[in-house]
Amino acid sequence: MIQQNNPVFIMFIICAVILSFGAMFTISSINIYERTRELATLKVLGYQKNKINRIIFVENIILTTFAVIVAWPISGYMFSLVVEALSSTNQQIPDRLRFSTIGLAIVLTFVLTIISNLLLRRKVNRIDMIESLKSVE
Repeated sequence: MIQQNNPVFIMFIICAVILSFGAMFTISSINIYERTRELATLKVLGYQKNKINRIIFVENIILTTFAVIVAWPISGYMFSLVVEALSSTNQQIPDRLRFSTIGLAIVLTFVLTIISNLLLRRKVNRIDMIESLKSVE
């Protein structure tokens, strides 16, 4: 029975990865957009592009770490609810997550954060200092 459900589980995992990446990319993009004035000020003060990118990168890693810490107990609880809802007398779903599975999810989360940061580097480098500083708050 579990072998029959594997394609469904794989589809859920792929959709979750795509959704997670989209959320991280969008949140980081909004963060950069909202802070263009601050980032332009840093550029005017002489910060190099790499340092500005590093500031945003470290900030996103810290937020991802906080999200992992908060989501870990919540996801364990949600997993137990799903297992309880889907289990029946004819079909049993494994009721424990292996540590390797949790570790892989955490590593994948950080990899997606790094990829979204790398894709958004270009956006930070394209900030027009003059237009950003002229804008009214």
